[in-house]
Amino acid sequence: GIDTRRTFTDHLYTALVGAGFCTFRDNEEIDRGEEIELEIKKSIPRSRSSVVVFSENYASSRWCLDELVMIMERRRTSKHMVLPVFYHVDPKDVRHQTGSFGEALAGLEERFKAGKRGFQEKWMERRKGWTEALKEAADLAGMENQADGYEAKFIQDIVEVLEGKLSRTHLSIPGYLVGIDNQVNSISSWLHNGPSDVGIMSIWGMGGIGKTTIAKRVFNLNLGSFDAGSFLSDFAQTFKGSRGVRPLQEQLISEILVGKKRKIRSVDEGIETIRKAMSGKRVLLVLDDVEENDQVDAILGMQNWFCPGSKIIITTRNQQFIKAHKADKINMVKVDTLFGTESLKLLCWHAFGKEDPPENYTDLADRVVARCGGLPLALRILGLYLSGQSVDVWESTLEMLKTIPDSDIQKKLEISYNSLKNDLDKNLFLDIACFFVGKDKNLMVTILNECGFYPVRGIENLKVRGLLSVDLSNKLRMHRLIQQMGREIIRQKAPNEPWKHSRLWRHEDSLNVLEGNTGTRAIQGLKLDNWNNEVQLKTSAFSRMSQLRLLLINYVQLTGGYKKFPKKLRWLCWRGFPLKSIPTDFPLESLVVIDMRNSNLTRFWNGTKVLGFLRILNLSRCRRLTETPDFSILPNLERLILKGCYSLVEVHESIGDLETSLVMLNLKGCKRLRKLPRTIGRLKVLETLIISGCSSLDQLPEEMMMMKSLKEFLADGIDFGLVFRTWKEETSQPALRENPQHTWFSFPPSLGELSLVDCNLSDDAFSKIGSINLPSLEWLDLSKNPITFLPNCFKGLSSCIWLGLVRCPKLQIVEIGIMGSERSLGPYLDVSDCESLERIRGPALETCDLFTLGCEKLVEIENRFVLEPLEDVDAETANCLQLYGLQSTPDTEKFESRGVAPISKLSPYEGNRRSMLGLAELTKDMSISGDDSSPYDLPFGPL
Repeated sequence: GIDTRRTFTDHLYTALVGAGFCTFRDNEEIDRGEEIELEIKKSIPRSRSSVVVFSENYASSRWCLDELVMIMERRRTSKHMVLPVFYHVDPKDVRHQTGSFGEALAGLEERFKAGKRGFQEKWMERRKGWTEALKEAADLAGMENQADGYEAKFIQDIVEVLEGKLSRTHLSIPGYLVGIDNQVNSISSWLHNGPSDVGIMSIWGMGGIGKTTIAKRVFNLNLGSFDAGSFLSDFAQTFKGSRGVRPLQEQLISEILVGKKRKIRSVDEGIETIRKAMSGKRVLLVLDDVEENDQVDAILGMQNWFCPGSKIIITTRNQQFIKAHKADKINMVKVDTLFGTESLKLLCWHAFGKEDPPENYTDLADRVVARCGGLPLALRILGLYLSGQSVDVWESTLEMLKTIPDSDIQKKLEISYNSLKNDLDKNLFLDIACFFVGKDKNLMVTILNECGFYPVRGIENLKVRGLLSVDLSNKLRMHRLIQQMGREIIRQKAPNEPWKHSRLWRHEDSLNVLEGNTGTRAIQGLKLDNWNNEVQLKTSAFSRMSQLRLLLINYVQLTGGYKKFPKKLRWLCWRGFPLKSIPTDFPLESLVVIDMRNSNLTRFWNGTKVLGFLRILNLSRCRRLTETPDFSILPNLERLILKGCYSLVEVHESIGDLETSLVMLNLKGCKRLRKLPRTIGRLKVLETLIISGCSSLDQLPEEMMMMKSLKEFLADGIDFGLVFRTWKEETSQPALRENPQHTWFSFPPSLGELSLVDCNLSDDAFSKIGSINLPSLEWLDLSKNPITFLPNCFKGLSSCIWLGLVRCPKLQIVEIGIMGSERSLGPYLDVSDCESLERIRGPALETCDLFTLGCEKLVEIENRFVLEPLEDVDAETANCLQLYGLQSTPDTEKFESRGVAPISKLSPYEGNRRSMLGLAELTKDMSISGDDSSPYDLPFGPL
């Protein structure tokens, strides 16, 4: 404004030039006519910052106001920084156009009104732009001169602020950013629209996922909106240095105080200096790569010193400290791997300088993308390495990466492994990386618990560092490069001497060690899968592996005795075991899990020693197995899996001895099994019983009802009609045999899942099942049974979230009570392909998701729709549909000539179905009195 041009603004201009800034100052005295001078139009876009000096007479100059509009437009579309200076004016007057600003704008309005015609419209347009620019500028963090303040000091403060903001060089980030825009925009929105107090956000993910890149991008884009900012890189490594947190404190102080370096002699001194430096400033603080709670406590402890509106961003591989600071209300952003298309784009930018690969590199690029698993670090490193290389080099590199990972990627990923606190967690990680990826979590926990690894606790430590995840099927998942990193840690200790490795997982290494008889006590785990070619080895090859815990030798044949076989084995996975029984000299005493699926066993073992550690025995698909072991020698067995043992005819009565240990019994597909022992009722902790596919089973012991812990009972394919007849024939009480009201079976009230698919259960058969009280039942499947209605005993299942009635050929009506009333998901009712089903009713339909594909006779779903023949529509309904004056019988020939039969010629079922589906077609030949409109324009819309 003209009132400060030759005084305060002139002094400020001189100070800025003296501080080394290339500064442009417009000259009010230049005669510019109606348009802002071209020189100013060029200078604003070329500048990094604008200083707007608001003074009393500022708004009296339309040139100043037009220039302000241009400055604020520039700020909206770029990183242009605007610093408002309030020189003896109240920012509220600028924001709301009151005081001298209101008077000045009123004066400008009078001048416009006195102008030529049409100037009124132009005035309104310009006034709107001015007021918006004034408000936007006044809302920015600015500097205000006090009435009794010293101008020289005030000008020096302005110079220092500009030095701080304009001297900040942008943080270096990789080129070709792909797949991070959504997260950057989300975090940026939180910075501006988040809590008004001090906000904290954590960016969490595995190493190399792009956390630092996202944080740098956010910092670069948003720093100008804060009074000060600091990006503390490699926080964890610097914190662990000889000077501890002090170097970080010195960097933070220097960046907040805009370049003023301070030497900190103690942590306490640093804390006090930071507290003073941050006073009254909105600060953007980024702590990059935080590992432990104590590393962040030193900063978060100062949270109360931050000015409201300040924001703290933390990047970490360790999710645990986030949970430890729940009281601080830390927001969390999880960074996931890139999608396939994003991965390919990122690789190609670094390898070829464009988004897509050349035609002869397409397959190679896809294979590299698959190898990298969406990890940005790996894609960038390999893309740069392979840039300009021939097809042969790409092929060779891919072959090498199958065995040896890239050293730069390995070094980055190893940081997470090295952050594990103890050897137990590190050994747990290496065991999983070599043997358990894709395996059931409970299987691994059972095995490694007996190895002393405390796996339940250890799994959580791996998960919070992004080294491991557990999917919805309870399977262990690990990123391919993380798994390769763990295996490389083992290989690096003796690159060319596999017999010195703690774990052998590669087929070639395992085979060479066994064939060369070079095994040592260093080996704790060995895997040799020989699915295609049977391998014959000697048992003596294992004699020196005294520390062997985990052994997987699928479809391998061993010759020799087992007296010197490793005695510390915890897991034996030997699928395709070639012998008829396990030799009596085999050291089974320490085994926790035995998996001998697809073996030639006819008997499990002829030994008599008690196997006290054995928890899981899996003999699935041992098609020659005729009998189960004597369970008295397996006192702690928890899971017995005999799925697909076609020759099995009986289960040993000693199974009742497992009353406090056995939790799962799977007999699925044992086609020759005739009955279950009565002692099964003694199993007090059995939770899962699977007898589906036991087609010869004609008797179920009544003692089953005593299993009060049973949660899952799957009996698909069992002929319950035969079972009931057998019970009736074998009962010793004639009165019961002749009593039609007598019930022959019931279910334990503890059941949560019940599957009776294809069990020949008719309406009459269900009358033989006693009253059902299943308060915990969530899953019920009665599909493929010849019932005509849902049995009364199953109508009120308040906890049920899935009811299956698929392909019940005689089912005509389903009436269901309340389902899943206390559940957030479901309930679901599946009646697909029930060809006779006509009606579904009941209060559960208000919230139920229905599957009705193939129900061609369905005419009613209560509270949803009812199909009625048009000839049966009463007058009131017809009036509601505005179907006036319908003729009773359309012309038959007209309909049949177009392939549409009139209702009178259809069966009741076809009439119901087609009267609605063909309504629009039918109305073409029905006169609608008083209306010549098209039949497709009916009030309820076209059908």
